[in-house]
Amino acid sequence: AIAAVGAVGIMALVSGGLHLDGLADTADALMAPDAERAEAARADPAAGSGGVVALIVVLGAQVAALASLLDSPDGPRMAAAACIGAAAVARAVPVVGARVWHRRARGDGFGSWFAARVGVGEAAMATAAAVVIAATAVALVGSIALGSALAAGGALGTFALGWIVWRRDRLDGDGLGASVELTVTIVLAAVAVAT
Repeated sequence: AIAAVGAVGIMALVSGGLHLDGLADTADALMAPDAERAEAARADPAAGSGGVVALIVVLGAQVAALASLLDSPDGPRMAAAACIGAAAVARAVPVVGARVWHRRARGDGFGSWFAARVGVGEAAMATAAAVVIAATAVALVGSIALGSALAAGGALGTFALGWIVWRRDRLDGDGLGASVELTVTIVLAAVAVAT
């Protein structure tokens, strides 16, 4: 459990907590009763109750999944491969999402800036890089279950981003960040269940 907490903490530190902040802000916005209050909740630098619960659930699920993996016979190798593969797939999801839902980007925030710069080529390169890294991780541990979990995680993470865009009626940087954390969680949980 301590190793799992450490791994999740390191992943958060490496990204500067940026995606966790996006997750909290998105959860707060999704809890708001109307669009105006949703945008105010998202822009508020303090985390509301929805954001706090989302952080606890997502980080708790990531720690639990990694702890479960570390308990398996080939635990450390599988956990390391799952973290690397999950990180790669999760970083491709917002790039693909920014291309697919670029017309929903509004305002002058990071989501609009990012969506304006992502074309078909960038989305294809991000997907190809994620596939190469995921395939390498799968080959190193020799686990079809890991490959299936990475593919399912990428698909479900993209679906989650689409749901956020649909529910919020906009693509923003916080939603993109939330999709990264949700995808990592889905992949790690899927690997833990499959192995």
